[in-house]
Amino acid sequence: MHLYVDCPTTLPISEMVRAIKANSSRWIRTSYPEHRSFEWQAGYAAFSVDPIDDRRLREYIRTQEIHHRERGFLDEYLELLDRHGIEYNIHGALE
Repeated sequence: MHLYVDCPTTLPISEMVRAIKANSSRWIRTSYPEHRSFEWQAGYAAFSVDPIDDRRLREYIRTQEIHHRERGFLDEYLELLDRHGIEYNIHGALE
């Protein structure tokens, strides 16, 4: 899932993600009894965005379901990390 949020600088991203995961999990389990065992994956990624990319990012999020039919999340995520020079351990992340 992709979210595009304006997070106050006083709110740690980890706390925001924890609240989103906890509240959405509760809502899913309550609203859809067949998904009583729903859990989010461990971890998350957060990136800052240049305001100049606002329109492009909104369009990407709006069409993400279609986009991910053509290209897997992992491939896209790794390309994003590579493009920005972010080191990662793919084996540790998948264990």
